[in-house]
Amino acid sequence: MALHINLLHEAQSKIVEEKRDPLKLGILAMLVIAVCFYGYYLFRAGESKKIAREKSALEAENAQLAPQATQAQADEAAANLSVQTTGAVEKIINDRFYWGPLFSEIFAGTGPEIQITSFEGSTRSPEAVSLTVIGISAGREPRAVAERFRQSMEERLNKVYGKVTSQFVSLENSEVPLVLNGKSFAMANFSIGFQLSLQPKP
Repeated sequence: MALHINLLHEAQSKIVEEKRDPLKLGILAMLVIAVCFYGYYLFRAGESKKIAREKSALEAENAQLAPQATQAQADEAAANLSVQTTGAVEKIINDRFYWGPLFSEIFAGTGPEIQITSFEGSTRSPEAVSLTVIGISAGREPRAVAERFRQSMEERLNKVYGKVTSQFVSLENSEVPLVLNGKSFAMANFSIGFQLSLQPKP
């Protein structure tokens, strides 16, 4: 049986104890942690520089695009105003009342015993039109002639414009007779008001 004697036992034990020294282990751990923090710091610093570069690029791009955006807003406002103005003008054009066809109907329904001297018209709205016809009627009974003219004109306009009402604003005999082809006829001055209630446009 062989016998082994370790003459360096104490020296080896001392070396092992030095390796296991808590102070050294703590310092080593702190160094490792410090290295980790430094690496994290470098990583975050790189990220911050990257973000700063992106921010600078965005600010430069924004500075270039800001005048274009301002001009675009001004153009949009001008375009909206133009659209509104065009819409208002189109509404006025579409809603206006055409007097020509109405006068044509009146002249077409006026007989030789009626002479129209003037008109007065107004439109309170696109659906409500007022017209006053002023003229002279002649005949044996000029007031009856004027009444027949009022009734026939109301019926005629009803066929074209829908609901039409009329009434005499004034009806007075004239002292001056009408002489036509050597014959004398009595005259009356009349003023007839017509109210046209039109259907609203779709």
